[in-house]
Amino acid sequence: MGALMNFSIQGPASYRNWRAFLDRAPGRGAVFEVPIYSDATVVGAISEGAGPYSILNGIPAGPTDAKLVLRFGVHLDPTETRDMTSTDTAGYTGAHLGDEIAALLSLELGVRLMAGDSTRMEHGDGAPPVILGDSRRPAMFLVPANKRSIVPRALTESRLKIDHLSTLPRLAPEDATALIRAARSYRDGMWIAEVEPELSWLLLISALEVASTHQQIEQHDAVDILRRSKPKLVKRYENNPELLRDVANELARELRATARFLEFMNRHIPSPPTDRPPVEFQLSWPADLFDCMKTIYHHRSEALHEGIPFPPPMCLPPYEPSGWAAPSEKILGLAAATMGGVWLKEEMPLSLHIFEYIARNALLKWWSGLSIKERPQAPD
Repeated sequence: MGALMNFSIQGPASYRNWRAFLDRAPGRGAVFEVPIYSDATVVGAISEGAGPYSILNGIPAGPTDAKLVLRFGVHLDPTETRDMTSTDTAGYTGAHLGDEIAALLSLELGVRLMAGDSTRMEHGDGAPPVILGDSRRPAMFLVPANKRSIVPRALTESRLKIDHLSTLPRLAPEDATALIRAARSYRDGMWIAEVEPELSWLLLISALEVASTHQQIEQHDAVDILRRSKPKLVKRYENNPELLRDVANELARELRATARFLEFMNRHIPSPPTDRPPVEFQLSWPADLFDCMKTIYHHRSEALHEGIPFPPPMCLPPYEPSGWAAPSEKILGLAAATMGGVWLKEEMPLSLHIFEYIARNALLKWWSGLSIKERPQAPD
């Protein structure tokens, strides 16, 4: 049985370590290096502005080598212990310290980034560094040379930056936890997009649900929510207000989750991409997007509760003839039939690649709007 909790700083490990650094907590004698893997080209390095963290270019020799190396000292008090008498997940993100930073960078840059385990540890006492094996090296899901990418933008060259990441230590602990959980869902969705696009859809939506739940979008009256979600059903019962109220209350839990998601997306829909396909292959922005989000959330519910995967055309590489500035945002055709299923055009509103753009930029917009505390002073 552990001692009572004695954590001076709350929140995820990467956040607490950064806060401890800014609070002038001494280093604990070891500096770690964590490899970060990717199938994208990431250029540049970060040597300042990230508290106890610096990010080196891995200078990879091959596609499966680390693209970046996260280097950091530990400033957390090793004597701090947790209360082991009750469950506590307030700061739990499911990622270790290095991978929390990798997930946040993945969201900021829009590329696949996943950390392995520490491969090098320096004690700073003149002793040679300790070389460790990477026991958490992730499986790489590279796009085969003969296959088009499902999310082609994730493979474009990116310059390393920390405009968003640098705000992490100024967030409230609960905001930092929600942010890293959302970033990890986004990154995991991106990581498997080329091999399991149906699951990628669910993880990207989950990232948005983390943000919408944390933001606590105000809830409307149950009948108003039903009217927005199922207008035909409301029209059927509008002459019987008492029955309508009963139906709305019965469906309230499911519909409130949908309404919260749609309200979040309505508030955080980003501007359209800079590069777009010809006009006839573009979504009407933002006019089409609310109905698109309703359809997507319906597919999400069917996938989770009935085991019905997302329509296959929404999981394929997008249509992109040579010379276009960007792939088609729409699914082509009036209907699709495959593997025993049939879907009409309105049930296949957009491709995974453009939803990834919408999801990522909505999350970045939410990140920018999180309450920021006064910036702590860095150590002299």
